[in-house]
Amino acid sequence: MFGILAAALVAASACGQSDDEAGNDASISVSSYTRVLRSTNPITTSYAPLVNAIAVGESPRDLALNRATRILFVTDFDEETVSWVDIATRQVIATLAVGYYPAQMAVNPKTDTLYLITHEKGPRLIAIDTETRTVTQRFTFDADSLTASPASVSVDPDNNRLYVALEGRKSFLATIDTVTRKVIGTLPIPDSSGAMVADLDQRIVYVSSGDTIAVVDLAINSITTTIPGTEDPGLLILDAAGHRLYVTDGHGKTVSVIDTVARKVIASIEFDRTVGALALDGARHILYCATEPVWKAPTDVVTAVDTRTNKISQTIPIDGNYLYGLLVDEPSNSVYVTVGTRNAVMAFPRI
Repeated sequence: MFGILAAALVAASACGQSDDEAGNDASISVSSYTRVLRSTNPITTSYAPLVNAIAVGESPRDLALNRATRILFVTDFDEETVSWVDIATRQVIATLAVGYYPAQMAVNPKTDTLYLITHEKGPRLIAIDTETRTVTQRFTFDADSLTASPASVSVDPDNNRLYVALEGRKSFLATIDTVTRKVIGTLPIPDSSGAMVADLDQRIVYVSSGDTIAVVDLAINSITTTIPGTEDPGLLILDAAGHRLYVTDGHGKTVSVIDTVARKVIASIEFDRTVGALALDGARHILYCATEPVWKAPTDVVTAVDTRTNKISQTIPIDGNYLYGLLVDEPSNSVYVTVGTRNAVMAFPRI
């Protein structure tokens, strides 16, 4: 399992931050775990054409978009850099060396700060000023961090908080004050893979915990309940408006659909492909799943699921393999996907 997303996060993403950090996080964060999924749903063979390939660094993984500046950030896993991509021109305008194996990230558009998990001198979380392109903060945790590693991160600009899920022998959720830049709380999360997604409007974090999803009330920093019915959760992505949480199960054979009001699994979506990333287009009711076909196939695919029916509706072939990052951008009417074997980010029209 790769340590990134989270999962993917809704409302994802410290140095130099202040109370003016209030505002909505403009990134769509995606997770980068790998799971094997099987599908019995019929797939429509209507394909959307690729519209562009953006050359980036070696083995691109995660994506985060600052919607205010229209800059797309790409982690270049093997090159150990982050690339700045101008969405308008679809050109790389800058890169920054960030250390070993850059993984999951989240961006705050108010302060132009990028939060990034890297593995320089062990797994750690850093903050980057995206205007000056410098590392401004390296976060450390309490003694428990010796047995746990940062796996996913989410920022709450309105309350000047940063939430970090750590996986390991002593997995926990850490809360950081982005003004003082200090860890102000930790909450043990039993047997967590570090997959997390936040619903900041409801002040709730959903985080994997064994074969359940722990529901954390951020106001009291406590687990209020757990949602059963999943197996070793890997990827999490939230449709807050639709009150749905999508979770890949252990061994990647299903994506469970959770009703966040009733707090129970209400459906499952089965695949026959490996899922490397998820992204949600709430406006068009589409869940995108970056999936791989049979072993050694020359192309992978992005599978589109209609969230109103929980059925696979389309597949989009991608020329390459290792699709670990997905992002939906409404203004450009595009879906962006990282393609590891091409050292590129591909774009195709939203369905």
